[in-house]
Amino acid sequence: GGQRCVFDLRPGLKDAAGALVGGPRQFSFTTGGPTIRAVAPGADDGLVAEDQVFLLALNAVPTPTSVAAHAACLIDGVGEAVPIDLMPDATRDTILKAAAGNWQVRDLLVKAGWRKADYGDDPLPPRSIITAAKCRRVLPAGGRLTISWGGNVATANGLPAGQPKRLDFKVRAAFTAKLECARVNAAAACSPLETMRVSFSGDVPTAAALAVRLKTPDGRSLAPTTPTSRSNTLTAVSFKPPFTERGDYRIEIPAALTDDAGRPVANAARFPLAIRTGDFPPLAKFAGTFGILEAVEGGLLPVTLRSVESPVVAKALAGRDLAITSDADIAHWLQRLDSAEDRTSIETPIPGTDETRSTETTRNTPLITATTAARAFTISRDKNPRAFEVVGIPLAKRGFHIVELASPALGAALLGPGQTRYVATGALVTDMAVHFLWGRGTSLAWVTTLSDAAPVAGAAITVTDTCTGKLLWQGRTTASGRALIGDSLPPPASYGSCKYGTDHPLIVSARTAEDHSFTLSSWGNGIQGSDFGIAQGWGHDRRQVHAVFDRTLLRAGETINMKLIARTRTDAGFTKAPLAPTTLILRHLGSDATFTTPMAANGAATWTAPASAPLGDYAVELTGAPGAVNSAPGEPVTAGGFAIEDYRLPTIRARVTGPPGKQVAPSSVPLDLTLTYLAGGGVAHAPVKLRTTVSPRSVTVPGYDDWTFSADVIKAGIAPLDGDGEDGTPSPLR
Repeated sequence: GGQRCVFDLRPGLKDAAGALVGGPRQFSFTTGGPTIRAVAPGADDGLVAEDQVFLLALNAVPTPTSVAAHAACLIDGVGEAVPIDLMPDATRDTILKAAAGNWQVRDLLVKAGWRKADYGDDPLPPRSIITAAKCRRVLPAGGRLTISWGGNVATANGLPAGQPKRLDFKVRAAFTAKLECARVNAAAACSPLETMRVSFSGDVPTAAALAVRLKTPDGRSLAPTTPTSRSNTLTAVSFKPPFTERGDYRIEIPAALTDDAGRPVANAARFPLAIRTGDFPPLAKFAGTFGILEAVEGGLLPVTLRSVESPVVAKALAGRDLAITSDADIAHWLQRLDSAEDRTSIETPIPGTDETRSTETTRNTPLITATTAARAFTISRDKNPRAFEVVGIPLAKRGFHIVELASPALGAALLGPGQTRYVATGALVTDMAVHFLWGRGTSLAWVTTLSDAAPVAGAAITVTDTCTGKLLWQGRTTASGRALIGDSLPPPASYGSCKYGTDHPLIVSARTAEDHSFTLSSWGNGIQGSDFGIAQGWGHDRRQVHAVFDRTLLRAGETINMKLIARTRTDAGFTKAPLAPTTLILRHLGSDATFTTPMAANGAATWTAPASAPLGDYAVELTGAPGAVNSAPGEPVTAGGFAIEDYRLPTIRARVTGPPGKQVAPSSVPLDLTLTYLAGGGVAHAPVKLRTTVSPRSVTVPGYDDWTFSADVIKAGIAPLDGDGEDGTPSPLR
């Protein structure tokens, strides 16, 4: 840019008809003034520093006088335009050299149109049209900046920029330190059971950050936990719990603490920062939403309590004796228990604003209502109610129980004053274990005792859809404790949901005169075949079709012969399945182009590839035909595949042999070249073209795994490391 071009018509210039050309004799154009093509850091590259230096990719070199007159920094809170200073060329060169390979510089060149987006090694444009600029005044932390580049910024020959341009930026916030801790609610003190964390708004050298101390009520000084990363800077340090209940702590930071840019802590006056821990938060917690309790061990349901009422009001709903008697009801209650754990809240408008206030409502209503036939009981505690204690709730009757606790103390801490929090779980008290294998044709259920793993004979088995409550099968176990289930069950699924899809989990129950137990098909987190290296298939299609080819590689225009063999999966293995005459689909996997060919009743088929057939892999698919294995509805069955390629059969073998030893920085490498016919004999007087390439290679030496023999040139000095242990030297562009 910055060029003004003028040309004149030659005297006597004639057009194609031989007439003299009339009109204006002089014409001119320009390549544009010093417009801003791109800037680094860009407006989308994050925050800029208070003393930020910008790289401006210009169309032409402006004069300092025009920049001073028509360009400025517009800063929030400053009532005047702040001049822009153009930095010396040496400053620009230093930045470009230090930022070599930096993505912001590459992005600057890409946006300016001087380098391809593929990060190629295109030569740099003339550095004279890359200008380093800086606002004359330090930018306020957390403020906004606009660089105004007027249309009258001009080159030395008077070419103006033309259209004015404005570039908006946000300045990074001041360097501050703050304490972060967990609280049971916004008004509570720090929890003595959670980590205390001091976070910084900028990167702090690791040694300086680890100098932060936590003073305990008894005068001890605690150091933060050592970070696991090898980074030379940190943005936070942590102190591990537990802490003293209702204790007065103090956070102390070094007096000379600065971030990696040398900025002091802006809110240093707040430190040492006093912290007070609160009470151990109330706790009423079961081990999970459901569990199995061994009846021979007493059927004790453990619950963990701390800082809640004594006694705790509770209700128990014993399914076998009271409301929960059917498998459908059990499945319904299990779903209710899971749904009750979902976090809920209500949003209420804040008067005078467009914002809302979120109020926690999780488990603020009971699952067991007053109208439910339930046994009420209380849990008395011998120890201090504020102490941590695991209490056993006796559930003497065998069967499925729903137990729910009500705690106003827990509700006041988690939900707000006057609220009650309800905590519920399901427990199956039994001495039977129900096992279930879901098959395609037949399924198997078997029942054993929990106490001695003995088979349970004569147990009544029912299989029910957990979503619809529909009874799918019922029967009894044999003397071996097993029940073989026919094909009355839906296709097996290792997953399922009542909310999505049609694959519903099944509940399989076993009942005797004294006991009741069940299992769900969705309980699949136990012993898996993959734990023992056993392969598992997930296909539900009982059809198996395999194509045998005379070859699997051919050229366009050639013929391929194939024979398809059909089998059906049964409980006893594979059985032969009949085939019927039909049409095979040959599908190109790259373009999805299809070809067809007929298949005989014996599964034989022949296809000649057209000369225009696309190259690549093909799949052979079997379509439907009445009365045979391929009559089943659904997607076609893939029987096999082949490939069409354009190739030549070699007749000559070429061999390049280098020296046997390793070559360490040689000036030349001798090579032996040999050409031989595959049928035998050497190839004489053949023209040879040798091509070479040099590729980077990582060298490893046995026994020196921690050594690097192909690293970059080592430079003496100290460089910061990032979180991955790599060179984290900050770019001058920040």
